[in-house]
Amino acid sequence: MKKLKALLFNKLFIVGFSIALAVSFTACEDEPETDDDNNDDNQVTIDALTDGDFETWTIHTEGEVSYEIPESGWWGSLNMLATLGSPLTMTKTEDAYSGDYALQLETINWGDQLAIPGILAAGYFDKTQPISENLMLGRPYTETPLVLSGYFKYFPAEQDTLVMYTNLTRYNTETNTRDTIAEADFTSNQLFDEYTKFELFYDYHLPGVTPDTINVLFLTSVSGQEFLGHIGSKLIIDDLTILVENEE
Repeated sequence: MKKLKALLFNKLFIVGFSIALAVSFTACEDEPETDDDNNDDNQVTIDALTDGDFETWTIHTEGEVSYEIPESGWWGSLNMLATLGSPLTMTKTEDAYSGDYALQLETINWGDQLAIPGILAAGYFDKTQPISENLMLGRPYTETPLVLSGYFKYFPAEQDTLVMYTNLTRYNTETNTRDTIAEADFTSNQLFDEYTKFELFYDYHLPGVTPDTINVLFLTSVSGQEFLGHIGSKLIIDDLTILVENEE
């Protein structure tokens, strides 16, 4: 286990789009946690994240460009760049852990020099916002979960590195900033060619504080914000769930 402090995904510039991702996390190249589910059913509730099973998709159309997205619209990606001619970096796949479908992210070449990473985030594009600020990250959330889990495959190109990151935040009206209540992460440059369970256990920095927002981020290439992602890296995700401790 080695730690990388204050790793910032600051201003991921891709043509005219930029994604401000301020992420601090502990990097670990070990196997993800795969402990048996031993939680007392009376103590925790298992909830699927919105569209966390990626079973239901719908066609999204922007001008003359159409592509599939998870039906709820809860998840955001870089597929909007297709309106500028970019290839799709987030797609549906039949290579599922359960059910019929899973979600695939891929780092893809766009033109001669740009490597576009596959990104999936809890959020959405707001077309009313300036072009550099229209990927809105985070979704309303007021629970205090224990762990975010799911199943994944990863096929790194040239030892690329995947990132899984989640945090809980609350807007602080006194400081006019967001406080990070809890966060969890996993990174790896290893090949996972069979479905593997991951568990991101939340580390609470501000216990007892109720969040108002959850952020969930999956990234095929850790250096994608610098266009250094390796073309062909693939991350497949399925059956995302979150465990929430029941109140007494």
